[in-house]
Amino acid sequence: MRRRSSARCLPSVLPLRRRISSSLATSQPAAAFGELSHNTHTVTLDVPHREAAYPYKQIYRSRLIKIQAPLHVKGEGILMIDSDLNLLKMPEINMENGHFYSSFRQGKMLAKLAGAVQDSIHAYYQLSIRPYLADHVNVAYLAATRQTWQRVCPLWLALFDDTWKLMNDSQPPTDQLPLACLLDLLDLRTVNLGEWANWPVSKRIGGKHGVIPVEVVGAHGGFPLSEWQNISTIPASL
Repeated sequence: MRRRSSARCLPSVLPLRRRISSSLATSQPAAAFGELSHNTHTVTLDVPHREAAYPYKQIYRSRLIKIQAPLHVKGEGILMIDSDLNLLKMPEINMENGHFYSSFRQGKMLAKLAGAVQDSIHAYYQLSIRPYLADHVNVAYLAATRQTWQRVCPLWLALFDDTWKLMNDSQPPTDQLPLACLLDLLDLRTVNLGEWANWPVSKRIGGKHGVIPVEVVGAHGGFPLSEWQNISTIPASL
């Protein structure tokens, strides 16, 4: 299993398919990951540390790495996935500029601000729309063109840092809340690729033997290798 403080980006020509190279963005040196496949390269990013008393220092740094990862890869079509999401087949996405492609999930992002002191809630959240919607993009699986990522990442980083520097530290810093807001600010369209793109292994199978459906493109779950072997090697006929 890769470290939590990492994100993977899979760049290619449009549409996203055929020849693929991958990048692993991390705060760790490349040597920490051992021998990787010949088409995978490691990008080590130097991100700042939060103050010693902050309870979510590692999570905060991992979010900073993830938000910047797409800027450090080549290709015109870039898919960014979490380090615990396993691609079982290469997706084919005919991307357009100004669009974000993801697997949607349920839950209003504004709930993250529930109970917060009013003065700590930034005005840009109150004026946006997407944070109030139940359906929103899942940041574990995000695809967009290089041009779109170049617009998104700098603002995403700024809003993330601005949001969680002002908010109290009663909850882990999520990157989905500022992303929901900036999609409005940049007037980007979002496309739901469906659950097969980001299939929740732990929710569907739990800790028991099971079969991943053949339709699954991305299997998401922080299982140990032995558990993945249990899930992946059982014949589909069982």
